[in-house]
Amino acid sequence: MSFYDHPRILRASGVFQTHPERFDEFIASQIEDHGVKRGHRLIVLNPARGVFDGDGAGGLLHEMACEMSVPGILAALEFASQYVGPRKIRPSWLFGSGAARAKLDPQSANEGSQMEVGIVQIMQSFGWDNMTDAQVYEDETKLAVMADELGYDHVWTVEHHFEDYSFCPDNFVYLANLAAKTKRIGLATGACIVPWNLQPLRIAEKAALLDLLSGGRAILGLGRGLSRREFSQFGVSMDESRERFDEAAPLILEALETGFFPEHHGKFINQPKAPLRPRPEKSWRDRVTQVAMSPDSGEQAAKLGAQMMAFNYKAPEQQRQECADYATSFRKYHGRDPRPPLLTDISVCDSDPKRARENAEKYCAGYCLSVLHHYEMLGEHYKEAKGYKAYGDAVDAMRAMGKDGIAKSYVDLQVWGTPDQMLRKFEERWEYMGAYGVLCSFRFAGMPFEVSERSIKLFAKEVLPVLRSWTKEQGPRKASAAA
Repeated sequence: MSFYDHPRILRASGVFQTHPERFDEFIASQIEDHGVKRGHRLIVLNPARGVFDGDGAGGLLHEMACEMSVPGILAALEFASQYVGPRKIRPSWLFGSGAARAKLDPQSANEGSQMEVGIVQIMQSFGWDNMTDAQVYEDETKLAVMADELGYDHVWTVEHHFEDYSFCPDNFVYLANLAAKTKRIGLATGACIVPWNLQPLRIAEKAALLDLLSGGRAILGLGRGLSRREFSQFGVSMDESRERFDEAAPLILEALETGFFPEHHGKFINQPKAPLRPRPEKSWRDRVTQVAMSPDSGEQAAKLGAQMMAFNYKAPEQQRQECADYATSFRKYHGRDPRPPLLTDISVCDSDPKRARENAEKYCAGYCLSVLHHYEMLGEHYKEAKGYKAYGDAVDAMRAMGKDGIAKSYVDLQVWGTPDQMLRKFEERWEYMGAYGVLCSFRFAGMPFEVSERSIKLFAKEVLPVLRSWTKEQGPRKASAAA
């Protein structure tokens, strides 16, 4: 029998995240219930921070309990001689190699200390003449491998179906392919659309498998979807998207944190308890994001404990307010600050300012038009669809602007230009937003591959190092002064 399968492995609930003082009480009760005596060992595995141990009958120091702030803490009570050995801990025996890896993971050690910078892959053939689906994947894969070599933090891949706008029906499969071709970059679903994946257990399984294959590099981004045509093709009503997401998402996160999908009998999900295999090797805390493009999605992201991810198409004041509301709700639910939101731009980076503007006005505007078409952003259905009030409220104003006006406004909101111009725009955003993470898409709307390649390389050379000097505590002005 493996250590993990031993009947004395105990699973503590997420209550210790907000009430760490109850951890001692829990341990004491388990010691009594399981007949642990002096001479046994208490092994506590915190997937995010490593492995701690203490005497079985002696309880656990309160200071240590306060560090156990990850939902789904695993408390393992076992004989020292049988599995651990005298006064020696073997993390790889406890929870696979991931336990040792988590303890030494530099990303975990430096969470929140540096600005996050990644790329987003749209997987689009809209705007190209005679672009095959195979060529789309070949080009995007090349850019993802470049991003890994150039030092970007993560690559985000969308889930979309059926149209030239975007087609990546299973971003877990694509990211698993990238796992074999890359060495260090984070691999993120941006996002997995929960209502279209009718068995949330499968989402948890695929996330766990991707994390295993990539050596712990997976990031789970979740969303609820927006395109009426995609909902229709899957036979799912848009009116149900919020309820489906709200029911499924917490179950997925619980499964990834505890290793078991919980028994659940709800409106849309009827699921017996099921073990998650492969087993999660380290905590998913701070590796979950949610696309939040409306106030109610921001509230749900906060409730889940997910990092907020958004695309930049709103007025700065509206974007600032929605991010601030998310942070307030996150503190209310979790008693701590959230990680800075991730904000996505459709970008062009070029040493020639004239060429940068021409490409932005052509390709960024083209991408905006593809969004208007795919999502039917001017459609009356948003006014009636349940859970999409924010979109319905914007329809009349967008119609008044017209497609050309919308595209011009969209281009103006994106960050593009020379490296210096882009840095100034990022700094201006910091001034009204506070800390945030940067995500850029460099391939879209018929853009020649050499333009995408030039952008991703120049950005990495001249923009990325400067952004990395910005921290939540030390923004761009202080960082520049220090330099």
